[in-house]
Amino acid sequence: LIISGIATVECAGKISYLNRNESISIPQCSKHRLSNENKEILKVFEAQYGDRLSESDIIRYQDEYDRVE
Repeated sequence: LIISGIATVECAGKISYLNRNESISIPQCSKHRLSNENKEILKVFEAQYGDRLSESDIIRYQDEYDRVE
């Protein structure tokens, strides 16, 4: 859910632009990326759901913040 700003969401080869109060569902195992291409601060609320939630489920393909394992 976008709290403020405009998010660029790339998911399964499709690009979406989300504004305040808009949201998107990312299907399980979908390669995706969230970015902020605007000057306004982007604030996002992320919720995960499922039977088992774990950071070990995340595969980082490219990461500007050196979190790639």
